[in-house]
Amino acid sequence: MSNLDREKIAEETLQIIKNGFYVKNDVKIQLPHADYKKVQLFNPQTVDAIVNDEDEMLERCLNASKECAIHVENMDSYEAVHRFDMDHALVMNFANAVTPGGGFLHGANAQEESLCRNSTLYKSIGSVQAKEMYDYNREIQSPIDSDYMILSPEVCVFRDSRAQLLDHPYMTAVLTIPAPNLNGRAKGLDRDEIRDVMLHKIKTFLYVAARYGYRKLVLGAWGCGAFGHDARTVAGYFSTLLIKEKYWQFFDEIVFAVYDHSDEQYNYQSFAEVFQDYKYLGDTREVVAKADDNFILFSDLMPCVSGGFDHVNRDYDIGYTQGIFLDGKGFIAELFNLEGMQDKQVAIVMPEKIFIGLSEKEYVADFKTGSEETWNIAICQDIKDKKEIVDPSVIEQVSNYLEENQVMDFNNGFQAFGCKGKDLNGENVIVMGYTLGEGNRVICKTNLEFWHYEDKWRRMRIKCY
Repeated sequence: MSNLDREKIAEETLQIIKNGFYVKNDVKIQLPHADYKKVQLFNPQTVDAIVNDEDEMLERCLNASKECAIHVENMDSYEAVHRFDMDHALVMNFANAVTPGGGFLHGANAQEESLCRNSTLYKSIGSVQAKEMYDYNREIQSPIDSDYMILSPEVCVFRDSRAQLLDHPYMTAVLTIPAPNLNGRAKGLDRDEIRDVMLHKIKTFLYVAARYGYRKLVLGAWGCGAFGHDARTVAGYFSTLLIKEKYWQFFDEIVFAVYDHSDEQYNYQSFAEVFQDYKYLGDTREVVAKADDNFILFSDLMPCVSGGFDHVNRDYDIGYTQGIFLDGKGFIAELFNLEGMQDKQVAIVMPEKIFIGLSEKEYVADFKTGSEETWNIAICQDIKDKKEIVDPSVIEQVSNYLEENQVMDFNNGFQAFGCKGKDLNGENVIVMGYTLGEGNRVICKTNLEFWHYEDKWRRMRIKCY
């Protein structure tokens, strides 16, 4: 495909975005309704705050009990999202630091240009809000540019890797981050400085991705095209952070999409060989709690709340999860059926300090006779000094918070019960329980995904093709 052909496709892509639909085989295909120009801009100060907020980020990491599968694939970034059915994935955009989309409008063919041709990405990174990053990088004239990043949370992909229109467009998110250009402003940097800058930038990408709840990533040979970086060296940077420094524990799945159709396939082979060195990684961290050796929580990756799982009752304890709310606060949760009840319920444990201004005297009371029996589920076994929440306004406040953070959906109202107590670490926590349905009637829904207690502790798997 020539530059002129790609330039025409770029024009067509912009028209599709403007129209909100395209026609394929006489069938009108509507793009999903979304705000395609929506961006979240991270300036260097914001990025630095995220990286250095260890209390929020490291100690409340949500993936301590989840494996991370790493794949190395010879395919383009969007194809990886589609092939691996990566719901709520984040794609790394190998960006130009000073021009939105690089040479997208002029038929260039690097990774960023391909992403822009095949999706709505240009609508967001070319927006007025995103312009701040490009202006700043242009003005400072730094060989390493800056730590600016652009998150495009709603990107619609409607072309395949050959720029053919899809029958079914799909959504993903993209985080735009420029690598130092070794064929441009960064040409004079020495090897050690390049290494430090690349490791720092990759680390900031991983922190921002984890901080905003993206558990599935599509990475690749960042900076290994027109910017002149060596693929084996860059693969080593990723390996240092993900494997040696264990950043893989932030995520469930990582695909290195290394699109390489050259005869020697050096870029692809470099990543495949680097990551094939790691078949299994053991863990030597201190165990906080475990359930029959099936579920293990490690102290250094706990969220801000912790619960005991020593006495899992297989009759009614169904599954567990842990995570981070949109505001960075951690939680743990359990799906269960109480004995004698047919309907599933969910319990969520979260820090009391999320909710400012609560007075214990006003909203809690001692458990009534028999009440504590209903909280004999695994997640509450080690929560001490439990007191019932009796103030309906507090239950409503906590429930609103859970809905705002997209954990619960209360369109049909809710039936809730709450208590306050102390977790394994002695921290004050609030536990909220909700009945999800009665018979065929749906009362409320949860957006959480739960892992079965029967699952063994899952280590990291790495798969290369």
